[in-house]
Amino acid sequence: MTKLKFLKKLEGKSKVTIGLGALIIKGYGDQFSFKEASPETNLKCSYVKAGKLALPIEDQEILLELRADCGLWCVPGGRMNPGETIEECVKREVKEETNIDVVLDDLFCVYSDPKIGTLRHYTEDNFSQHVIDIFLIGTPTSYKITKSEESLDVKFFKFKDLPDNLVPTVATAINDYRSIYRLKKKAILR
Repeated sequence: MTKLKFLKKLEGKSKVTIGLGALIIKGYGDQFSFKEASPETNLKCSYVKAGKLALPIEDQEILLELRADCGLWCVPGGRMNPGETIEECVKREVKEETNIDVVLDDLFCVYSDPKIGTLRHYTEDNFSQHVIDIFLIGTPTSYKITKSEESLDVKFFKFKDLPDNLVPTVATAINDYRSIYRLKKKAILR
């Protein structure tokens, strides 16, 4: 049974909450230390450094977990504990949910727009939530995945092989990574 539902509008009593997570991407950091390849090289990738090619975006891999509460793929994340920083929370949540250690590089996005999946209801609650999702971006430093009780599955996906059943804000984040962030490395507000 689905415990989490994504809403088009808030229902009844509601609260504003903050959700934290991270886009953990193999190959992400490489592209920012590379320069653009010249058009006449006819290379499949758009970045070159010292004769080596950067990993094309479609071959980069993002860490996703299949959430047990809604059956959708999501980036790892969760809620802050009192006294934690955002970075400490995200590192802890990624480790708890996936067993992966990470280096977090930057703020990726802050999403609050109800049109992209920020309105939610957990069936055990008597209120709806308007969740402000804050995602950081980083790279893995370990790779031995172990899923938690909160997940049905955890794995890295190449961008060209992503599942269709993504949490709405994660689908938006992936599109924003492909089209905006990877080119400008500037945090996105929606």
